[in-house]
Amino acid sequence: MLKLVYFTLIIILFNFSESSLNLEVPVINLNSQNFEEKVLKSKEVWLILFYSDNEEFNKLKPEYEKAALAMKDIFNFGSINILNEKQIALKYKINSNPLMKFFGTNKTDEPKDFISRPKARAIVEKLILRAQSLAKEKLNIKDEEAVLYDIEHNSDIVVLNDQNFEEVVEKNELMWLIAIYSPKCGICKRLLPQWLKASKRLKGKAVFAIIDGTINRKIAKRFSLKGYPLIKILSPGFGRMKKIEDYDGPREENGIVEYVLEKHESYMYVKEPPQIINQDVIKNECISNGGYCIITLFPDIMESSARERNTFIDSIKNVAKQYKFKPVHFLWAQKGDFNKFENNIKATKYPITIGVDFKNKKYSVNEYNNDFDEFSLEGYIKRLLDGKVNLNEYNGGLEISSVNEWDRKDYFNEDL
Repeated sequence: MLKLVYFTLIIILFNFSESSLNLEVPVINLNSQNFEEKVLKSKEVWLILFYSDNEEFNKLKPEYEKAALAMKDIFNFGSINILNEKQIALKYKINSNPLMKFFGTNKTDEPKDFISRPKARAIVEKLILRAQSLAKEKLNIKDEEAVLYDIEHNSDIVVLNDQNFEEVVEKNELMWLIAIYSPKCGICKRLLPQWLKASKRLKGKAVFAIIDGTINRKIAKRFSLKGYPLIKILSPGFGRMKKIEDYDGPREENGIVEYVLEKHESYMYVKEPPQIINQDVIKNECISNGGYCIITLFPDIMESSARERNTFIDSIKNVAKQYKFKPVHFLWAQKGDFNKFENNIKATKYPITIGVDFKNKKYSVNEYNNDFDEFSLEGYIKRLLDGKVNLNEYNGGLEISSVNEWDRKDYFNEDL
């Protein structure tokens, strides 16, 4: 059966032509009225093009339609104008366009970015690989092509391209490992599964990314690509702080992890403690990594200043350097973000620091007799790790829906 499906798909790929465009294009215009019923409530698979009317979309549109004609009996094709449907675009984090996303049979799963050259043939080839992958999943079969597709669409791997490279990489201060590959490269197909395994083990310390060098010519030229795979390291920091180095380490999971950890230590870089703006920050930074979560609550920005708050953040970052290789994770929020918890502990003076062991459901609170500084924060953490702090049972309270990210500015009252 699988061979028959594959053979049918090959016939489809090589027999659709320009004349097919005379037929009615099977691309459904989706909007807030029909999206849930047609897509989310169905068990069918969909490829959806998110777009606005720009030059890139105008080039892609006829190719997308041609691919839709070729695959109309196998996949559903849709399109959504993100300017008209802003809520849908916000829900699926559409930051650039045009962008294709693949919705599988299980709509509770996050849709995957569908990365392809803007040509009908390339789109169809990718869909054939996806069809193979779906069929083989049911038969519990994995081959190189299916594995490669899964890696390209795995949430632990960042897929970079000519359009998003600068924005995504330079605004993320972590160390980056970037593998430039070709889908036809045998060595690449052996490397990338190891790349994925290493990325899961080093989550929070380094970002693992891949770039299809056959599609993204600008990046290939930038890195003087001469063969596949080409691996680059970008040092921690923002923007121009990042330095680009060649990766000359091992190509298997354990070797990659060991090499990256040594490199990470050599940089002696500690990222700025993140602000807790939603529950995902606590989950990703603390709960998934184990150990102690050190949350410092600052005064509300209306009661403070940008200069004072930046001083607090710098103090936490300096202390964090001393605990770089220990299971201690530093975050911050502001007064009132955990109102229920703060009321329970009768917090009156800020900053205060809360040390939480989510795994063992224990916590302690440190109120500062004098001003908040590096010395006092370090002293509290040392006592906490040495078991010299009284711990309380943690029964919740540090839950947060979402708050606005601080804009790094002083408070400004627009009503004045």
